[in-house]
Amino acid sequence: MGSFGDLHVWFCGLNKSSGEDDLTLGNTCRVDALDLILQFVSTIVFFVILLIGVCLKVSQPLCVTKFPAHTCRWLLLVGLLILLLGSLAEGIITDSTFDNNESTKPHLYLTQCFAILVTLGTYYCLQLAEMYRLKSLLMGISVYWICSLSMQTLRLLSLQELDAPLSDLARSYFTTAMIVIYGILFLLNGLVIQKCWQQTMHGDREDCADDMYYRSDFVNTLSKLTYWWLNWLPIFGYKRVVTIDDLGVLPIEHRTKRIHQSFMQAYEQEKERASTNSQLPSLWRVYFTVHGTGMVESLVMKIMADLFGFVGPLALGPIIVYVSNTVDTPANENTTPGFISMEMLFTNGFFLVGVMFIATVLQSICNQTYEYWVNIEGVHIRSAIQVIITLVALYFKMGFSSTLGASVFIITISSHFVSARYMSEHEKAALNLGDQRLKSCNEVLQGMKLIKLLGWQDIFFTSINKVRELEVNALRKIKSFFNASAILTDSSPLFVTMIAYGTYTALTGLILKPDVALPALALFNIFQAPIFLFPIHTFLTKAKSIKAGDEATETTLINRKQFSTSYGAFQSSFNASDVPRDLPDDVAIKVQYGSFTWNPDSSIPIISDVNIEIPRGKLTMVIGEVGSGKSSLISAMLGEMTTLQGSVQFHSGYHTVALASQTPWLINESLRDNILFGQPYDQERYESVLEACALLPDIEILPGRDMTEIGEKGINLSGGQKQRISVARAVYSSKDIVILDDPLSSLDAHVGAHLFENAIMRLLVQRNTTVILVTHQIRFVPHADQILVLKNGLITFQGRLQDMEKHNPDIFSYVRQTDRSDSESSTHEDALSTDTESERRLLENQARLIKHGQLSKSTDLSLTFADTNDEARLLDEEEIERGTVSYKVYWYYFSSFGWTNLVIFTLFFICYPAFVIGANFWLVSWADAGLSNLQILWGITSGYMQACVFSAIVSDFIALVSVVIGAIHATRIIHFKMFRQIMQSPMRFFDITPLGRILNRFSADTEVIDSKLFDTLNCVFFNTMACLSAAVVNVVISPYFLLVIIPIVILCYYLQWIYIASSRELQRLDSVTKSPVFSHFSETLGGLQTIRAYRCQRRFYNSIMDRVDVNNTVFLYLQTMNRWLGVRLDFLGATAVLFSGIITVTMASVGYLAPGYVGLAIAYALQTSDFLNHVVTFMADLEMQMNAVERVKFYTDLPTESFEGQEPSHDWPSKGKVQAQDIWVRYAHDTDAVLKDVSFTIHAGQKIGICGRTGSGKTSLTLAFFRLIDTYRGRILIDDEDIGTIPLTTLRKRLAIIPQDPILFSGTIRFNLDPEGTKSDGELWQALDIAQLKNVVGDMRKGLDGEVSEGGENFSVGQRQLFCLARAFLNHSQVLIMDEATASIDHHTVQILQKVLSTAFAKQTVITIAHRVSTILDSDTIFVLQSGEIVENDTPEALLANDKSIFYSLVLSDRKKYVKA
Repeated sequence: MGSFGDLHVWFCGLNKSSGEDDLTLGNTCRVDALDLILQFVSTIVFFVILLIGVCLKVSQPLCVTKFPAHTCRWLLLVGLLILLLGSLAEGIITDSTFDNNESTKPHLYLTQCFAILVTLGTYYCLQLAEMYRLKSLLMGISVYWICSLSMQTLRLLSLQELDAPLSDLARSYFTTAMIVIYGILFLLNGLVIQKCWQQTMHGDREDCADDMYYRSDFVNTLSKLTYWWLNWLPIFGYKRVVTIDDLGVLPIEHRTKRIHQSFMQAYEQEKERASTNSQLPSLWRVYFTVHGTGMVESLVMKIMADLFGFVGPLALGPIIVYVSNTVDTPANENTTPGFISMEMLFTNGFFLVGVMFIATVLQSICNQTYEYWVNIEGVHIRSAIQVIITLVALYFKMGFSSTLGASVFIITISSHFVSARYMSEHEKAALNLGDQRLKSCNEVLQGMKLIKLLGWQDIFFTSINKVRELEVNALRKIKSFFNASAILTDSSPLFVTMIAYGTYTALTGLILKPDVALPALALFNIFQAPIFLFPIHTFLTKAKSIKAGDEATETTLINRKQFSTSYGAFQSSFNASDVPRDLPDDVAIKVQYGSFTWNPDSSIPIISDVNIEIPRGKLTMVIGEVGSGKSSLISAMLGEMTTLQGSVQFHSGYHTVALASQTPWLINESLRDNILFGQPYDQERYESVLEACALLPDIEILPGRDMTEIGEKGINLSGGQKQRISVARAVYSSKDIVILDDPLSSLDAHVGAHLFENAIMRLLVQRNTTVILVTHQIRFVPHADQILVLKNGLITFQGRLQDMEKHNPDIFSYVRQTDRSDSESSTHEDALSTDTESERRLLENQARLIKHGQLSKSTDLSLTFADTNDEARLLDEEEIERGTVSYKVYWYYFSSFGWTNLVIFTLFFICYPAFVIGANFWLVSWADAGLSNLQILWGITSGYMQACVFSAIVSDFIALVSVVIGAIHATRIIHFKMFRQIMQSPMRFFDITPLGRILNRFSADTEVIDSKLFDTLNCVFFNTMACLSAAVVNVVISPYFLLVIIPIVILCYYLQWIYIASSRELQRLDSVTKSPVFSHFSETLGGLQTIRAYRCQRRFYNSIMDRVDVNNTVFLYLQTMNRWLGVRLDFLGATAVLFSGIITVTMASVGYLAPGYVGLAIAYALQTSDFLNHVVTFMADLEMQMNAVERVKFYTDLPTESFEGQEPSHDWPSKGKVQAQDIWVRYAHDTDAVLKDVSFTIHAGQKIGICGRTGSGKTSLTLAFFRLIDTYRGRILIDDEDIGTIPLTTLRKRLAIIPQDPILFSGTIRFNLDPEGTKSDGELWQALDIAQLKNVVGDMRKGLDGEVSEGGENFSVGQRQLFCLARAFLNHSQVLIMDEATASIDHHTVQILQKVLSTAFAKQTVITIAHRVSTILDSDTIFVLQSGEIVENDTPEALLANDKSIFYSLVLSDRKKYVKA
């Protein structure tokens, strides 16, 4: 009993000498003792459970199915923990009210200590119960909660026995709140036990895959709010490099398909609403329907964060008052022993410091959660609320003088709106110019081969740089206005303090004291952010929404609705009232009274009065001159044109379509995948298709055979190979209708004949497939079951060949002339067999070249490979650096930034906070002195204004101006260097680099350097100086703060280190995973007609969704990592606030520190909480954004072509003599020769024809003339000048070429013919007349100034080739090279052109590369190439006289009869 009595005396803190209970606290000690027993026993139990859980190490479920009211329970537990901490503080403060000579009273606070431990144990037990469905554990927790509820009820009853009313006791409030929370927790737990026990015993989610590691929605609330579940990633990234495979897959709810489905459902609902109300659909409504809940939740979270943010400034005043009273009043004087009131609790400085700490932590959690959910509209509303609350708080703190001070902010807001309006205008201009620049860059990259051949690099380089300069000027204005607003924002607190504090005494008659001045200063600092961000965000968001949002999008939706019934091949035509319900069985397609146009806004038809029936299971051929409308007719059938009149109808049971377009479209996958195109693999059918399309010789020599990767746009294939694969895809598809748009033009004669006979006739027509063949090879017309002849958009003939003799005898005569008699068939078969064997040998030679290196897409060799160790792959993975960004990248950027600008910027950014610190120390001295003499006050104000305000503003101004100058200079120089280097890179670079990868540099990376890097650099310096200022102020006020700040800095450094290790790689992965999205999107756009014809939209939609998901996975982790870091840094900042408050309040309480300095130290510590997070985040952002500089820098170091040389005479070449002396040519230094020991002499004015089979080196020879590939041995002379000594641009401009792939650039016809503007209109019209285009251009409304769309898509392929011919004529070069310039031109036009060319280029040397040998029969000399060597060199007559010559076999396989002498 003695020992128990002693324990009782100690626990209750009784006076042993009196032997009586303490009447002040009544019977509460006994209740506390009972509660302590409960809490102690519970602590032991939870500790045992913890040990069991740790020791057993039971495997944790991947994802947890949460119990009902999961979030509510966890938030209640957080609230309970805060109440217990408050109750603990209350107990300690109550204990301090007793005489120091008396013993302490542990019952006032010891119970709370154990209750806190039990509450923490409850967190762990609830998690275990939820993961493993432990019913017994849930019931045990319920028992604990009901017992705790009973204890709190007893405590409240014991408090009623005291003399003081409950409303005067702080403990009664805590007890009542805990009764409510325990009761709710008990009821919720009962609900869980009752309703959820029938669920499966494990907690795995069905939608949780093993490789899904992003489990934010599958963890408990506390882990979710603190991002504890993400700890694995920074630790993993610290140990090794993070790759995309390490991140796993996205949860279903974050996948693009799910989001798109939600958006489309909302959009359909909005369309119904708009239709009902006769309104236009509003995307804002759709956005709100889909994302509205998240918007509201983020808004609520941000408001809570801002409210918590006011706790610190508002608590500063009471803390200073507490310190002042403690210094002035002896301890415990006028303090009645016993339970304290709420007023006493909230005037205790130490308690308020703890409140500030908890509020800062809660603010951090709310803020980071908001940042996770945030959208820009939340920023708008949040800023307004923040301003209102701040104004109200200032008025209650300082009265009318605060209103005068806040008027400065009002003026500042007005100026911000003016700046923001101008920023918005220039932002729109910059966005439009950026789009224009990117579009031009895309076009230049697409046509880079032609640009180099024509020597137009400087023209396009200058053109795009002009747009870039306008864009940079707009960026300069944006940043200038932004910095003007920043200067006003930075200087406004200085003006505010001058006005508000200077008028405070005069207006209120009160002395300015620290408890007024310093809280007001903290509130003024809060005022800064919203008045700066609100107008800026308002206008810039409006600018971006106008650019890419509602107006443009709704217009698109309106147009979509308006014209949805106009694109009719697969949609509206089936339901047209004037169309029969179905077609006869012998008709596959029927077009009635059809008139079609490309422009939806135009009423002028491109093709009109179309009335045709395509017979089912037959071959229909479409022929006509260039530009007659053949391809447009096909597009109209496929629903790609706007239907002005009539209808297109497919047979309801016979309407699946396959298409081989005129320009073959391939995907960046294997050769087999290009042929299968989503169809199941049937080996027998597949091999028969390969044989029919003459692809077996190609495939047999490939390292990966048919699994060899095909490069972007088929860059590693010749034109004929691409076309054969395109036809093979159509043949393999087994569709009802196969449409072939001129696939034979780009094929050698014998290959074309083989493909027609075996693929088209044998595998399609003979198997009753409906075939529509557009062709200029009219020698095949006799095989047609129906012939359509088009001219000027009208069908001038429709019928069979025998009907053509009366209707069009000229074409009929030519068809008969070119038709081979049956008697020659056996000879042809022998020749074709010989040709195939020859081609096989050539392809085997290509394999040897492939094995030793890469080949160019510019060559007509077959395949190239980037990695001999992975032979089936073509391209290397995109370059990606690992580890820390090299200092060389920073050096490169700051060199472009300008070292002078950097020094000035750094120096004055240091000066600005120094002057502000001086001003604030002056303010504390002023407030502590309690000055009341107005004359002295105004004198001090004047000195303050002159010494501090002016100096700080000037420093801020100089720093911000220097950073604008430096950033603009850097962005200009970096883009200039990158673009110049890319334009001067050898063609090899473009052959092996996907277009999307290059465009990524010009889009995403350039945007980072233009906009984000500037802001980040600014923020790094500003926040670093702010943090250093806070640390310096606290250390100066209290050197003991060093004991706190040093561990915090070490922890910050450690956090930053492990964070950057992962986030750096995530940023790089984010950049790298964007390229496949761009490439696939660009690839899909290029093949939309093919995709829609095959009806593969869903497959390609899924494919790009998968690529977007990969990028979104990286992006999501990157953003969540930022929040992970933010929570931890905010906690460290809150710790700095806590210890700053404790240290300064303690020092001031013992008289070592003036009260004003307590407020100043805490005010700066409060800023540390924000700025510490910003420093580490922005420093990490800086390094991640330097990744963009790193990627761009890589392209500024690319090898370039050699442009130097000795300028020739102004009229060179004046004759046109061409000599090759033992030349050896290759595509790169690491590849074998494609031309070997070639020598020849072409005399001035000669007409040379060059032919040879696939891979013989024809195109390689033409490229050697332009030094587009490397002539590493021997030399080429033109008019006795070595072309290797002539400046590259001069060489290319002095030669003329008509390329195989005709390209026009967006702009005008005049620009495409004469971009330098040196030719007269008469010369331009003459060139068009020669090219048979005078009527076409003359019919255009603007003539020579008529618009050319991107890629020349508003002209047919044949017309584009004719434009290239006109362009070559204007060059007036003595050397003209024609690389199969008439491949896509009809025979009639070819005959006309040959006559014109024989006159217009009579004196020039003309070198013609031909697939159709008939086009070079009139040449003076024929070169026949084989395996990179000239094997035959003679006149056509001599070569045809030798039936053993290769040229003879080529002519023979062209199925023409020639009688030569």
